[in-house]
Amino acid sequence: MAKRVLVLTLCLMVMASLAVFGAKQPTTGKVIKEATLDQEGRNVISRYILTPAPKAFLPFTDVGNTYHDYWHNDGQRRQIARDDLGGLHFEWCVADAALDVFSIYYNYLSGGTWLAAGTGIMVPNTEGGGGGGGKRPSMDLLPDGREVLAYRMYANPFNTAMSVEKNTGGLGEFNSYDLPDSISGASTVSTWPYIAASRVASGDTAFLFVTGTQNSSAAGAASYTRCFFDPSPGKGDTLYCQAPGGGILRKVIPNNLLQLRPNQLTYKFDPSRNNVTALPIATSPVSQKVAVAWDKQVASSQKQEVVYLESTNNGSDWQAAGNMGTLHQITNYGPAYAIQNTQSDNDVIYDYKDDLHIAWVTGTAADGNDNTLWHWNKSTGIKSKITHAVYTVGNNVAFNRTINKVTLAVTQEDSNYLYVTYIKYSDRDLSAADYPNGELYLQASSNGGLSWGPPVNLSNTQDSGCTAGNCRSEAYPSMAKYVDDSIFVFYLFDLDAGAADYSTAEGVATNSPARYIGIPRPTVPAVPGVYYAPSQLTSPIEWATNHSSKTDSIKFDNTGTATLQVQLSGPTWLTAAPNSFSIAELGATQKVTLTLNGGPYADTFLTGKLKILSNNGVVGGGLNFNDTQYVDINFVVADTFYFTEYDTCKKYGPILVVSNVGNVGSQSDSGGMFYNGNNYLFDASPVFVTNQIPGYAGNMGYSWIHSNADFVPEVHLKNVDISGMKAKIWLSGFGLLSNRIPGANPYTQVPWLWWDKWNIVINFAYNGIHGALFIDWWTRSPLPKWWKLVSSTNPPGGYFGFAGDWDVTASFSGKDKGGIIDSLNLVYLRQDTVNTNKWYGGFQFLSGSVTKGSTTTNYTTPFAMHVGRNKTQMYPFSGYSDDSLWKYMSMPGDFIEQDSAQDMNIIVSAIEMLNPDTTTTIKMKYAAIVSDSGITNLVDQAAKFKRVKPGDANLDGKVTVSDVVYLVNYLFKGGPEPWLLYTDANGDKKTTVSDVVYLVNYLFKGGPLPIWIFDQAPWTLFP
Repeated sequence: MAKRVLVLTLCLMVMASLAVFGAKQPTTGKVIKEATLDQEGRNVISRYILTPAPKAFLPFTDVGNTYHDYWHNDGQRRQIARDDLGGLHFEWCVADAALDVFSIYYNYLSGGTWLAAGTGIMVPNTEGGGGGGGKRPSMDLLPDGREVLAYRMYANPFNTAMSVEKNTGGLGEFNSYDLPDSISGASTVSTWPYIAASRVASGDTAFLFVTGTQNSSAAGAASYTRCFFDPSPGKGDTLYCQAPGGGILRKVIPNNLLQLRPNQLTYKFDPSRNNVTALPIATSPVSQKVAVAWDKQVASSQKQEVVYLESTNNGSDWQAAGNMGTLHQITNYGPAYAIQNTQSDNDVIYDYKDDLHIAWVTGTAADGNDNTLWHWNKSTGIKSKITHAVYTVGNNVAFNRTINKVTLAVTQEDSNYLYVTYIKYSDRDLSAADYPNGELYLQASSNGGLSWGPPVNLSNTQDSGCTAGNCRSEAYPSMAKYVDDSIFVFYLFDLDAGAADYSTAEGVATNSPARYIGIPRPTVPAVPGVYYAPSQLTSPIEWATNHSSKTDSIKFDNTGTATLQVQLSGPTWLTAAPNSFSIAELGATQKVTLTLNGGPYADTFLTGKLKILSNNGVVGGGLNFNDTQYVDINFVVADTFYFTEYDTCKKYGPILVVSNVGNVGSQSDSGGMFYNGNNYLFDASPVFVTNQIPGYAGNMGYSWIHSNADFVPEVHLKNVDISGMKAKIWLSGFGLLSNRIPGANPYTQVPWLWWDKWNIVINFAYNGIHGALFIDWWTRSPLPKWWKLVSSTNPPGGYFGFAGDWDVTASFSGKDKGGIIDSLNLVYLRQDTVNTNKWYGGFQFLSGSVTKGSTTTNYTTPFAMHVGRNKTQMYPFSGYSDDSLWKYMSMPGDFIEQDSAQDMNIIVSAIEMLNPDTTTTIKMKYAAIVSDSGITNLVDQAAKFKRVKPGDANLDGKVTVSDVVYLVNYLFKGGPEPWLLYTDANGDKKTTVSDVVYLVNYLFKGGPLPIWIFDQAPWTLFP
């Protein structure tokens, strides 16, 4: 009963969402080629047609089910088709609960009758165990209504295969074929296929066109072949395949999937093809045209352009020429706006006017999750934005962007209607395992894609926090490409968000429905849509010198079908010109000049938001400003300012990534910690947490380790080589951008700053101490303004320490366990797969102090030491919990999570501050130690760090005459080298005879104590 109620509710929601369509009376069924203006000056190029009387509404219906929830790499293949008699064909991949046996399944619906209701039938010869069998299917229909399938057989080796219904469409009787799928001279085959069938035959011959990617590695290539059936009497089951050049015809006998290897025949039409598997191919419903479109790599994996190839006679001209003709490029993004990485998501289709349409998704250079869905058609050459989304999603779902799995459809009559379906993710709808629950969206255009109606959520199954097996996540939608009075969409209703067989950490393998929905064909309402870029001015941060200003700009477009009205406002230091404007449907881009006025300010940081009021989404347009959006803006006013910088130490032991912002490595995408696959990698950040701030829900920890955008670099990153001690120092300074804590309303006010500096001292491999390094973090008074102003009589206390992460090998990254040795104040991670007693990386608390006025309190042990999951404490974009840092740093004692399936990190709360005031400063010293010789070596290093003192040349924990002898032997008699970092007794950053004299004076003549230079503020030592 509950299931029926749910289905009915979903149906009503979809029907209600479609009720807004049909707002205008029809004027004509033809497209107006030139824009005209009505009396209000509005562009009326679109003509809106009422929905015809629909067929019976078809609710969500289960076609079958599968445990396989990773249907396709990159772009979505066709998996549903509607034949000329109204029958619906479906195909999908089915796996067992162990995700070990895979096969291709088929189902057919006609006149309310199913071929195999609720289950479908297995296509013969597609089953395989051990991870084998058929996967990644693509389908189309021959002119007589028979279904053709192309898919990847996960046999050994991989190969592309085809199945074709034998005699009559819908009976589920198939022949299978081993297609030619290898290029001459190549060692690998073409996989991830797309297939399209010619709708208009050449004489009596209906062609089948197959594209694929030959190997997804750097040596990959895009491939093409054309096949057709033997027209001879009695030979209709025999297939012939050929590729441009050579005129070779490969004869393929049905149901012999091993006969043709190595199958060297297909044509390589893009040798630069690299790592992307979406090569959609389409045929025209009214001519012999065929086209393939894809994202071609033109410079690197970060630089691609959308291109296509086209034939006008079913590929016969490609055959005759021996190639696939002229490459047409429809985009020119350049480096400033490039498709991010090599995971394309696009589709191609011909309409009934014989016009070619291409849809694709881009991400900005700054943010791969800042996605835009685009459309282009050949007749106009106009690129239009369909929709735009910026979300910070949780864990990645394999090969998917925020907007993903795009498919196009066209109406059969000459109304110039286009439809697009896609999945969209939201950071407000994440599963308990932090995987996004997809939502199924539909958009429509009534003018050949020149403008688009608003997004309609067809599913509305938001289920934030759902547990594995109980989620409601739509994925992999495929739309029947030809529409009459209804639209049909087939998709996976994923009950376990993510991709279980791609990332088992997502949850559990779940038997999920393969489902479709049929809806009445909607019309396009007159609704404006707002698009603006950039969506934020925070990276790189805007900067002007003291008492001066900076100008920038933002561009607005109307992505809808009615006039867009916009009003802009912001904080007192920000002006926008114009601050009020309108953009007609298909109107020109509106550029807005932003002036950031730093005239009244000096040595400060301004943060605020440009407020955007618009009638975005209002049916009919009008002046109802019902939508409010914001553009974040960060603005530094200072004579000296540095952008984020990075330096990497790769010598001997750890790989240490250092930056001049608060996060050592910053956890950013363009900088930060990168692993070379061989050595240790260390990344850490200073952290202060408190939950004692009145009126603030949460704690300071969220602001501290959020991202590099939360810190303003105060100094240039300095790498100081202290050659006399064979050591290096990195000096860095930053200011905390505290716009997430009280006293700084993110919409109106200026945040407070807490300028900080620390130094990191690195010393490698002396006297068997392998790869040891010191970390000193310092703070400077006064404390941040918010600390004093929140409560002048009782400022909040908290915990100061660090959160750090070791990666001890790349091959086994994320496979580690933790340990703690209290007597040494040592907490560490070790390998938990291969050589588990060999590789270690750890942190040791050496000392700390809090100075309040004239009183200094020294600490010899940390308040807390914990090993936890890296994802929840260190990565805010991957499931970060606001209170996790507070939880771990305020919990006294030791705590170790042991989870070899997770990347683990270390959190040390070194100092507890209960009653700080504005005179309070903090100082802490740690050692970061690595060992490739097991726990004994790690402990030995930690013991030496704990006991040694400045001047202790022989590392016995004391400064005595034996240290003088040790130094003399080293300097004059060729004795063993001491740990030079500790032999600089006089603080001149060298080890010479003067240090011997200094120690003699101290030991025998009442001279001063040996100097530990790093007890002094590093910014005074190394300006």
